[in-house]
Amino acid sequence: MNIIENLPDHTDELDRAVVLLNKVVKDMKWYDDTLVAIPSHKLTSMVYIVDTVLGVIADLSESRFEIRDSLEEVFTKQYIKSPELGKTLFLEEYEKSHKPYDKIKNKCFELLTKLDDGGSIVETFQ
Repeated sequence: MNIIENLPDHTDELDRAVVLLNKVVKDMKWYDDTLVAIPSHKLTSMVYIVDTVLGVIADLSESRFEIRDSLEEVFTKQYIKSPELGKTLFLEEYEKSHKPYDKIKNKCFELLTKLDDGGSIVETFQ
């Protein structure tokens, strides 16, 4: 699929995001294992890291959203005699292009819920 092949490769950025999130998880585990409450300055830093990773990954994934209509058009034309199959294959390909981004974004949301369930820390960021 030429449209997918022309999308930017964000592998390095995605890998760096995973490394950062893993550091936050490791810190959370350390505090959890030692039964020590996370100091507020550390908690704020952890939330800031996760929130920043989420924002960067969301920005990077924009390229996937931008191709939706063009990709759907390709599948519609290619499977003109079987529109249901074309729609199914389009959705599979489109979702596959989002998968690495969604995985990281979901991890960010999970961590933010654990670290800052009410969003009170995130609200202080500008």
